[in-house]
Amino acid sequence: MPSANLEVFSDDELTSQSGVWSQPMDSVYPVLTLPTEITSEIFIWCLPPTVPELDSEFKNGPHSSLAPLLVLWVCRKWRAIALSTPRLWTYLHLNLGEEMLESEVETLINDWFCRAASCPLTFSVRGWHRMHAYAAEVVSNAVRRYAPQLQSVCLQLESTHFRRMGLEGIGPLKFTILENLAISLPFMGDTGNARALEIFSDAPRLRQVSLAYRAVPSMFLLPYSQLLKLTCQATGDECLALILGAPFLQELTFSAYGADTSSSTVTVTHHHLHTLRLVGESGADFLALLCLPSLETLHLASDIISFPDKRNVFQLLQHSPSLRRFSTGYPITLLSVDWFSTAMPNLTEVELCGPSRPFFRDLCAMLDRAEHRYFLPHLRSLSLLNVRFGVRPAIQALWSRCTPSEEGSALESFQLTWPRGVNVDPLSESIVIALTELVEQGMSIYVGPPLE
Repeated sequence: MPSANLEVFSDDELTSQSGVWSQPMDSVYPVLTLPTEITSEIFIWCLPPTVPELDSEFKNGPHSSLAPLLVLWVCRKWRAIALSTPRLWTYLHLNLGEEMLESEVETLINDWFCRAASCPLTFSVRGWHRMHAYAAEVVSNAVRRYAPQLQSVCLQLESTHFRRMGLEGIGPLKFTILENLAISLPFMGDTGNARALEIFSDAPRLRQVSLAYRAVPSMFLLPYSQLLKLTCQATGDECLALILGAPFLQELTFSAYGADTSSSTVTVTHHHLHTLRLVGESGADFLALLCLPSLETLHLASDIISFPDKRNVFQLLQHSPSLRRFSTGYPITLLSVDWFSTAMPNLTEVELCGPSRPFFRDLCAMLDRAEHRYFLPHLRSLSLLNVRFGVRPAIQALWSRCTPSEEGSALESFQLTWPRGVNVDPLSESIVIALTELVEQGMSIYVGPPLE
């Protein structure tokens, strides 16, 4: 006997019901009725914004759980739209490990970029010790084949795989639209007197170059004279030569290696460089030879100022009257408030990592406009990171700068963070009230552990 919950349909009812079930999917999913152009644009907005982290489940690059591969498996209509949308296939990142077969890599690269049609391409490759030897040849062939279409290239390879690409024997390829080039060679070892690689020398639109680890400028013949942005490591003398050879350079991130001393005695003036970042094991000796009248941003992310003769840094600062932003990524032991009043009086943004308690108190005292009316008159943003003390000494200075005055601008942003797990002075009720009132006056304030 049928269950009370079981519905029994007649043949006519089944026929009628099957007609409803067979209605076009469009009536169930209105998104399928969108014009192809709009659907294509939606797919493009679904692309991952950046390269996935290497320790994620997508570390090998393209994955069926991410666009654009994801949309291929939804329905035939979406698959057709995705395959006919070239902009979905302009970016390819590969992390070549031992689990990828030669035929898979070659087919993936060719199929991917063929779908991109004539769009500019971005090609990123990571290959560490587990990378098969064949992969180097596959990557090399791809670079040769698509050179005129490559807009951005990132090669992060071990030296053995880099050499297997056979780049030493390749003359200049025509990188017609190449704008960004990044090469990273860990564990490179001694390059000796190896011939500089010419493969990337014919790139009339190249503007940004990043050379990391053992990839140094002397290894490559590049059109440095047209670069706007350069990241590299070199000796002090090599850095001066690079600056001279790149008259339109606007941003330089530099790490020194080898001897800290410079044999040059000629001052190098550069009129377009507006951002200088010194990282790694940078030495300070060559700074005295730099004159950067357009410098606006200086970031020191090394122990560069813990140099016996700090006059080198002073000379650079005094030659840079347009400096507006100063930051450190390392505790600078010789830093004093005198630097700001004598060499950097026009700063608008200051970010200091690990300042000492005495320096912090001296800085707060100088920032108090009731006592020092003309100290850093244009300062709008102050960040003190990785400190081990409380905010109390800064309250009076913050109040004196919460609104514009005849002496200068108002301080718009203040941040003080301490390391996670470090006990600092607790925020008393009076301090919380004072900070709250400052926020009500329009100042952006954060005090506490790092946000990230």
